[in-house]
Amino acid sequence: MSDHIASFGWLPDFPSISDYTPEHEKIKPLLAKIRRTVESAPTMDLRAWCPPIENQLNRKRPADSH
Repeated sequence: MSDHIASFGWLPDFPSISDYTPEHEKIKPLLAKIRRTVESAPTMDLRAWCPPIENQLNRKRPADSH
């Protein structure tokens, strides 16, 4: 006799994103944290993450932009 346990290779499915509603016990505290951040900062300056503005007058086609 062998000590090997036979299996068919079945693995349970990963949880679906639709399983995590705003009322889910793991999601509710995360949303509360985000809401506090958003409420304390109604506007946000994203210019630090934007590329500089380029002069596009000399470009003839979108393919020329590279």
